[in-house]
Amino acid sequence: MGGLISLIICVAAALRFYSKNSILFWIAVIVIVVNFWSFGVMYNFKDSPQSAPNFWTTINMITTFVGLGLIIFSFIK
Repeated sequence: MGGLISLIICVAAALRFYSKNSILFWIAVIVIVVNFWSFGVMYNFKDSPQSAPNFWTTINMITTFVGLGLIIFSFIK
């Protein structure tokens, strides 16, 4: 469930930048793709999450934080 929430956060950030037609929109799209990819890898380990690769866990957390930062920045800008 947590992976789905982080994906929703990243999509919301992209939607906030969609109408502004900026480079931040394309950065948000890249973050969505990487987050979705890492979510897919992590989903393969849903039965034993402790055995999920550390690399993809870290990538998932980083993209979630970047998506959260982008959505916060969209309200500031």
